Formats: sequence, structure tokens, C-alpha cells
Amino acid sequence: MNVVQQYIQLRELQSGQIAKVMSISGDPREIARVAALGLRTGEVISVTRGGITCIVQFCNGNRFCLRMSDSLEILVKTI
Repeated sequence: MNVVQQYIQLRELQSGQIAKVMSISGDPREIARVAALGLRTGEVISVTRGGITCIVQFCNGNRFCLRMSDSLEILVKTI
């Protein structure tokens, strides 16, 4: 049986969920901004607070707050 998991928007994750960033697309300035925070394709993250304004935590414990915009799409796969 071949199981295909759909990617979802980062903003759809709930508090406590863990996910891997699968793609980041949109305005190049927005992509550069989140990359400067350390959010890149392949990163494993957990969500401290979900929603349009979410708090994301990396495996190393660093956290940041991210307000999602229409010009940025971050797709993740829950783990």
C-alpha cells in the first residue's frame, strides 16, 4: 500500500505538533527573511503557538515568532 501524506501550510499546525519544512516559496525578500531566522527547507520544527502569527521552535531550542503573509508559503509535513 502506497501512502501519500499531503503537505500543509505552517500556519495550519497546532501547538505541540512537530513537522519538517518541505518547501518555502513566495517573495524573495520574505524567503530571505525567514532564512536569516534559520527556517529553511529540511529543518525540523515544533510549533509552540499555531496560527497566522505562530511561534516556531527549532530542535536546538531557539524560538522565533513569525507572522505569515500572503506573499510567503511555507509547506510542512508533520512527523
